[in-house]
Amino acid sequence: MPTRAPYDAVIVCVAFPRVPEPRVDQLRTGGRLVQPIGQGGQERVELYERRAHAHGYDQR
Repeated sequence: MPTRAPYDAVIVCVAFPRVPEPRVDQLRTGGRLVQPIGQGGQERVELYERRAHAHGYDQR
């Protein structure tokens, strides 16, 4: 990703089995990420918000 992080929002158009940590690392605290999660035609679009705690993000 470009080096202008941290971002307020990131939209990913490609499905992954889980949220890649490098994507979360690009968000500011309170930033949101929208991404398809899943495999083999069973993807679902999910919203995550970065929080200032050890886990790093919350699924919304």
